[in-house]
This record gives sequence, C-alpha cells and structure tokens, in this order.
Amino acid sequence: MEEIEAEQAENPMDWLIINHEGRPYKYWTIFIVTLQVISSYIYAVLCAYRMGTYENVWMPLESVFLLDMLLHFILDYKSPSKEANYNIRNFEEIVAYYLRSTFYWDLLPLVPLQALRLPNNFQNVFFVIKLVRIRKGIMSVSIVEIVKSAKSYIERKNLHDAEVAHHE
Repeated sequence: MEEIEAEQAENPMDWLIINHEGRPYKYWTIFIVTLQVISSYIYAVLCAYRMGTYENVWMPLESVFLLDMLLHFILDYKSPSKEANYNIRNFEEIVAYYLRSTFYWDLLPLVPLQALRLPNNFQNVFFVIKLVRIRKGIMSVSIVEIVKSAKSYIERKNLHDAEVAHHE
C-alpha cells in the first residue's frame, strides 16, 4: 500500500495520461486522420481560389488540430527500446519525447499566417503550409492493420451469413 502511495506521489499527473492503445484514442486517431485528409483538400482549394479569408472554415478545423496537439502532451508511448515491452507513462518523459518527435510538425500548420491581411487575398497562399498534415496522416495509417481489420470483418460476416443460412 505504501509503495502505491509513494508511486502516486512521484507521478501526480499519472491519472491524466492517455493510453495510446486504448479504444477511445484509436477512434480519435481515425477522426484526426480523416480530418487531416479532408482539411488538406479544403486548404488546397482555399489556396488555389483566393476569394476570401474563410475564418468560419479554418478556425474550427484548427481548433480540433490544436486539441490533438495538446493531447499528445499526455499520451503515453511505447518504449523505444526493442528489449523493453512497456509504455512510458511518466509525464516529463512524454513531454520531452513529443517535443523531440512530431511536435514541430504539429505546431507549424497551427501558426495562423493565413489570418494576415495581404493584397489580393494573398494570405491564402499560407494554407499550403497546412498541407504538411497529410504527411502525418499518411504515416499514421498502417496498411497491415487495415488488412487485418478487413479480414476480421469478412470472417465475421461469413460466419454470420453461415449461421443465418443454417437457421433457414
């Protein structure tokens, strides 16, 4: 009991740490990757057709990406050591790891350069910077996981269809 209290005293932020393997975070990741692809298309169109500032379009999108960036400060990660098979849940280590890894790729598109007022709506060219998110979206998609999920779905569907045919 004393060991647990001592460990909690050492890690007061531990209750806040999100498990990167948990179902809620996996759903969040699917949402973010989808939004990265959709927003990249939207931002490319806004850059190409410089007709206005479109705050009502980019402000909500950027708010979601800001929330995603902040979540990465409390998201555990798998130990990079090959022989160690555990998740790092220490808040300070998570912050240091995120700052060393993808933080700048997440921060760069959040800088609201498109909010500047330039002649001929030239500020919309800054939407191109936001297209770096497509890189993160592509890197987070695992073809192996997609194939496994599709195979599992087909197997369940075939099993269900066989059960229905058997009862008829």
